[in-house]
Amino acid sequence: MVPCLEAEGLTGRLIEAADPDVDDDQIEIFRDNAAASVVIRIGRGGYHVSELRGEGAARVRACRGSFLSLRKAIDRAIDVVKSGYLCSP
Repeated sequence: MVPCLEAEGLTGRLIEAADPDVDDDQIEIFRDNAAASVVIRIGRGGYHVSELRGEGAARVRACRGSFLSLRKAIDRAIDVVKSGYLCSP
């Protein structure tokens, strides 16, 4: 995963669930100094791509797709980041 992100000038990090019985692990993908990021939630039913923008009560989450393949979820996340973020603040 890291080489394809680095080739696009992006950073990825794994966010492990505090309570694995309740929460899913996530992969956050972002461009340095960007106000938004894309998260791939690693769920039981596949990989769910969401765009996150803002902080606190003003935080906006927009679904950008669900995939059975992690590779396809990563490709979608990269496309969302490269497009300049689609959600309106």
